[in-house]
Amino acid sequence: VIPYNRIGFALLEKEGVVLRSHWMQGDSAENFLKNGFAARMEGSSLVDVLETGKPRIINDLEQYLADHPNSISTSLIVQEGVRSSLTCPLVATGKPLGFLFFSSYEKNTYEDIHQEIFLRLAHQLSVVLERNHLYEELHKLNKALQESRDAFKFQAAHDALTGLWNRGAISQFLKKCLAHARRTETGVALLMADVDHFKKVNDTYGHQAGDDILKEVSRRFEAASRTEDSVGRYGGEEFMVVFSSLEASEIEQVAERYRHTIEEKSMTIQD
Repeated sequence: VIPYNRIGFALLEKEGVVLRSHWMQGDSAENFLKNGFAARMEGSSLVDVLETGKPRIINDLEQYLADHPNSISTSLIVQEGVRSSLTCPLVATGKPLGFLFFSSYEKNTYEDIHQEIFLRLAHQLSVVLERNHLYEELHKLNKALQESRDAFKFQAAHDALTGLWNRGAISQFLKKCLAHARRTETGVALLMADVDHFKKVNDTYGHQAGDDILKEVSRRFEAASRTEDSVGRYGGEEFMVVFSSLEASEIEQVAERYRHTIEEKSMTIQD
């Protein structure tokens, strides 16, 4: 009912300051005005289209471009072969949302009847667009809430300094392993470790140096751990490792590997 060789859809962004092309379909072999093209609304003739709320017909775009040589968007679609256009504002609940652009390769394609047809469809189109916009906003909000929840969940279970499981989380994991071991009549291996003479580090070099040491020790604990090992900071310079699957004959060897990983290389304290 509305003829076109090219149809485009653009949304207003940044509270109506910018108009950005989001979708287009046309018969041209090469598209010059591509998706993502953006232009400021200030000084644009499209502001008048929004204010009137009525579609605008331009039946000779070559002449329009000659009269408005600074119009980049017009220049681009003229290069595609477009010669006439019907620009349709989309407004929902009194709020301007964007535009639908019908374009033809022929001059004098559009008439008043095409404006009337669009006005009959405008409300339904705008409602659909507004619902879709609200859905996108809800989706973004839900994603942000999910990320916040995951962040809070991580913070609640991890030590802020080292990133390891905190005392509550590693202790809870140990309880679960013990309960499983009772049910299955298997064993649980547990490694408790602390950093020798750590108070001397704090007293000599300061608490920042002590924090750096704890972070490096934690990093080495994680480097020595297997996928099935769970490492936590039990408190201060104390660490706990829970082995959910470890034979009794392996315990001493694994514990020694952890100790050697911590001991093998000196730690540098930043000034």
